[in-house]
Amino acid sequence: MKTMFFRDQGKLTIQCLYPARSKFLLDEADRLLAQHYGFSAEELDFLLHYDEKYRRAERAKAEQD
Repeated sequence: MKTMFFRDQGKLTIQCLYPARSKFLLDEADRLLAQHYGFSAEELDFLLHYDEKYRRAERAKAEQD
């Protein structure tokens, strides 16, 4: 929970989520689901490394162009 104070509006408390800090839990869930649904090793690799391999590669390519 994060609390912020504003002069005019007063106090505001929000819940902050940091998915990167939970990557190991998300990866474990993906592994279990992949096993349950019979995904291949290649399909599991795609799920676990999508951001590193695909999004970042596309972003870098776009920046070069």
